[in-house]
Amino acid sequence: MSLFVNSRARAVALPALLLAALAGCGGGCDERFVVDSESPNGYTIATVYVRDCGLGAESQTHVNLRPREEKFRPDASGVVKDGEVFTVAGHRKVYAIWKDERNLTIRCEGCGTNQVFKSESMWKSVSISFVEK
Repeated sequence: MSLFVNSRARAVALPALLLAALAGCGGGCDERFVVDSESPNGYTIATVYVRDCGLGAESQTHVNLRPREEKFRPDASGVVKDGEVFTVAGHRKVYAIWKDERNLTIRCEGCGTNQVFKSESMWKSVSISFVEK
């Protein structure tokens, strides 16, 4: 009888352990698309994303730039790093506003400078300014 109980317990426990291990190993991030903002000439795209890397990790809002004909490719952990020019802690209202083809303003509502992880001033030929609102 005890052999049957142990086999049955293992049969139930093994799939549960495998599911738990797979859930923990996923460890990837989710990049949620918010909005695209196209430069006036349509050549450069500014994309706002919210990054969520799971339990215990604070979400981040970020802006990435790319030429129109290119697509963003997440890395192995699901993070879009190419062209990342602005990153702030939390899920924030972030706007990418084009003045012209070479000047982009990133406006972030409720963002303190101590919450901003990354704020680049240039990307290729685009000058970038940050405005806290």
